[in-house]
Amino acid sequence: MRSVSMARRIWDEFVANKFYLLFFLSLIAQLLTYGYSLITAEFFSSEFTFERLLTFIAILAGYYLILAVVNGLLQMYREMKSRVYQRSLRKRSLVTVLQMPSEAIIDLGQQYIKEIVTDANNQLAQIVSNYLSTVVNVIVGLVVLTIALSRQSVWIAVLALILIGITVLIQSMLMKKQIKLSKEYFQMGANYRAMVSDIQNNTLSIKKLDAEDYFADQIDEKSAEVDAKGAEKTSYEVKIQWIFDLFTYAILLLILGNIAWMLYQDPSYGALFWVVFYTGIFGQLKSQISAVTGSIQRMVDFQISMDRYDNLMAETQAEEGYILHHRWRNITVSDMSFTYQSSERHIFVEKFYIERGDHISLTGPSGAGKSTFLGLLRGEYQPDTGTITYDTRKRRRLVPYLEDAVYISQALNLFNDTLRNNLCLGRDYSDEELYEMLDRAGLKEWALTLPEKLDTMISENAANLSDGQKMRIKILRGMLGQREIMIMDEPSSNLDLASSEQIQRMIVEDLADKTVIITTHDPDLVRICNRHYVIDADGTITEWLPSYAGEFPI
Repeated sequence: MRSVSMARRIWDEFVANKFYLLFFLSLIAQLLTYGYSLITAEFFSSEFTFERLLTFIAILAGYYLILAVVNGLLQMYREMKSRVYQRSLRKRSLVTVLQMPSEAIIDLGQQYIKEIVTDANNQLAQIVSNYLSTVVNVIVGLVVLTIALSRQSVWIAVLALILIGITVLIQSMLMKKQIKLSKEYFQMGANYRAMVSDIQNNTLSIKKLDAEDYFADQIDEKSAEVDAKGAEKTSYEVKIQWIFDLFTYAILLLILGNIAWMLYQDPSYGALFWVVFYTGIFGQLKSQISAVTGSIQRMVDFQISMDRYDNLMAETQAEEGYILHHRWRNITVSDMSFTYQSSERHIFVEKFYIERGDHISLTGPSGAGKSTFLGLLRGEYQPDTGTITYDTRKRRRLVPYLEDAVYISQALNLFNDTLRNNLCLGRDYSDEELYEMLDRAGLKEWALTLPEKLDTMISENAANLSDGQKMRIKILRGMLGQREIMIMDEPSSNLDLASSEQIQRMIVEDLADKTVIITTHDPDLVRICNRHYVIDADGTITEWLPSYAGEFPI
């Protein structure tokens, strides 16, 4: 059933991406190639004259011209279609991976996810663009061989086809162990490459830890394991190839033996031509049959890759990874702790309660861990202990990280793109809607003075914008994202008074129905929040409750 499912998947991809022309160009190229062999057999198997030779040369010239054109078109179309298909696969995979829960991305590792996606995409592209063409090539070759053999001996033709069928059958029976070896090799190889990439991306940290030798030994040990498994896999594949060669050479010897028998019966029989003819056509067919049996191995690799890919993509369907939009009532962070690897400093929060519509401030000394706590909420870091519980109207759900949140960092960088694209990030908003949003942020008049209005390019460091303008654009971008929770890290830090007041107004008026969590040192931002938490120098977060009306924790 799995084979049927895989075949259906290949066919669905083949149809969805319109590989028909590739298929038919390959078919024409093979018909021309093998058709030449039949034409040659026809000319040389009967009386040969000067006029027939001229005709043969003319046909041969036309044949080579047509074949050259078809092969050129086939190569160009295959390359073009392959590039388009790979681009489509990458986009499809990226969109799906970006929908995965933060927990799954952290647990699996970004490099491991990249390894799985890249491997599956490469396998799928190879199979779809090449496998069906290879099968067609073999079918055409077998038909031509059967026709040619039938001219000499029907029973030899039948026997040759039976032996070819037995060859493919035996190889298929030997695939069980090969699948096991391939799975182990793929898994070990993927883990190894992901580990190497992670080490390469953290070389400075490794140097600071004085752990070069340790990680070098780790790479060497894993590499040796992968090499040993690869050698075992290759050895088994060679044994299967030997069986294939044994049968195919036996078929060729059978055919040549039949020619010898016919020469024995009729000394005038043109045996030399038929020896050359069958040796050539069978050599070509052998390479095609070998390609098909090799494709069985490719199918094995494809199945393994797609199984891993499907398991990865299934993470996007994990129910615990999503919040039911507009349904949750409150969120409770319980007993969450995190220890910095580079020091003994830690963060601990016994209870952090978020009710829908809350505007919450988190204050405390610089370096205590406010930004890190926001990273824990968003899933950027993995806590040592702790849970986040969502209480919905239907049921309680236990999940590790906030997924229904947009994060606005204190870093003021934007994208090297237009103002429109910086705001919309691919979402569809009219000019009127965008100008209305900019007006609410006090930026409409400024936007109208830009050379290309909304389509004015903004550099990544946005040197021509003030810090207040940059922050307000980032907040607008978050508002357009339609998420239920807005997490802001020091939104008014180092801003002028006018920009700071504008941001306060946006939070109070435009985000009144959103849940907002703000880390800040700004007393004015603290005052517009209805609930407050503080973090002390030791990293412990507790809720601050006022002793009298109007008291604030800063």
